[in-house]
Amino acid sequence: MFMTGLLKAFMEKYHQLRSDDDEDFTDDEDEDEDMKLETGSDFRELKARVPSLRIDAILKSGLNMSRNKVESAFFDSRIRINGKKLLKKSQQCHMGDEIDVIKAVARDNANNLYVSRVVVMALGHMAEDDEKVTVKLRRYPNLLVECYKDYKVPQQE
Repeated sequence: MFMTGLLKAFMEKYHQLRSDDDEDFTDDEDEDEDMKLETGSDFRELKARVPSLRIDAILKSGLNMSRNKVESAFFDSRIRINGKKLLKKSQQCHMGDEIDVIKAVARDNANNLYVSRVVVMALGHMAEDDEKVTVKLRRYPNLLVECYKDYKVPQQE
């Protein structure tokens, strides 16, 4: 009888604390405003839940790339973050970062490249239940950019 009363008191306190926590973690209107999605003629925005803010996780979600393709692009030096060569695929990205994957050299001008770009537009809260972060990404699947200074154009046979 004593244990039942103690268990009941514990459960009441637990539910009270849970409801207090829920009030602290409600989404405010600013975050909802940040997460509204837009679409343009050359881009599409999407929300993704990623396990971390590592570049490889963002590319996997933002460009629907497999881990093997991300790894291959990394070892071929075809990934750039904010125009600079990516040195570690485990690098963390931040809001506003532009991540490019070089697809090809433009046929008509070797000083231009076609890239797929992902821009981190907004970061949400980390969910406690699965420890994933909600991010808003802007995807440019086919973008023409000026060739990077440190990029060596592969020789064609």
